[in-house]
Amino acid sequence: NLEKQGLIGHTHTDKNKSWVITQAGTSYIKSREHDLEALVVAGGATVVSYDIPERMRSERGKLRETLKLIGFEQAQQSVWFGNKKVTKKFLELLRERRIFQYIHIFEINQVGTLKKVT
Repeated sequence: NLEKQGLIGHTHTDKNKSWVITQAGTSYIKSREHDLEALVVAGGATVVSYDIPERMRSERGKLRETLKLIGFEQAQQSVWFGNKKVTKKFLELLRERRIFQYIHIFEINQVGTLKKVT
């Protein structure tokens, strides 16, 4: 549990409870940034699409968080876009998490071949 580990805490306002990253949590994230940087390289663009079964909900959540952390943006519910390419290390991570078979990754290599219409 992240709270028990001291990585997150909560603050209270009159009506709401908000979660915040603690100083220890920030330090942990910074210590892991080099791991995240190994998952992508500059150049090109990538679309990641997935349909991970409900029974693997936690892995789906981890994938979403990883995509956010490496700079991808959500285009639709299970479709993400990034102005970078994923590395073999990213693919290995998906295999380790046993979700590789549920994911489709598309690289856009030629400039001008894809544009957002609306």
